[in-house]
Amino acid sequence: MILAMLLAVLGVSIAAPAPLSTGQDSVAHRDSIYGNLSDREHCVRNYALCIEREDIEAYASIFHDDCEFMTVMGKLDLGPGGGLQESEIRTRGLPEELELMKGMFGVASEIHFAFESGIWSRVDSIAGKPCSDCWQTNRKTEYSLVFNAPPDGEAPPSVSGSNRIWMNVSPVDGRWKIFRIIEQEIDDAGE
Repeated sequence: MILAMLLAVLGVSIAAPAPLSTGQDSVAHRDSIYGNLSDREHCVRNYALCIEREDIEAYASIFHDDCEFMTVMGKLDLGPGGGLQESEIRTRGLPEELELMKGMFGVASEIHFAFESGIWSRVDSIAGKPCSDCWQTNRKTEYSLVFNAPPDGEAPPSVSGSNRIWMNVSPVDGRWKIFRIIEQEIDDAGE
């Protein structure tokens, strides 16, 4: 996610592991908060909620195992004839994404993340593979992150911004799952 890349740019270590919840009570509590992914909009809601609650287990549960995460490092043109050079896209799989998020959760004392409302459009394929029930939404996000306080007593650093996320989803065993995420940092001066 773009927040994790910002952490790397700022030179903050993202190696600290996030605690994982265990036990039946935590599973029941988590399900009551996040819902059952029976609607594709649950994917969007849960994406933001998992980040704000720093819940790595719930975050992992909204993605298909072979989900592709793409971060756009330049201008993305999804229109006819548009595109992007391969070197301008950073791609990672679910294991890498989860490690980045665990690191971010480990160095953050406070995270706010929100999507704008949006609509869904049917798509015929994801990553070049035909898909009979696949949908995409494109939404602007706003985020802010406050890092853990430094040991010297100074005020903790923070970062905020916005990006645009394209999310592709499809049902798996009666639950909607995210198959692909494309994110691009927004240049507020250019929007």
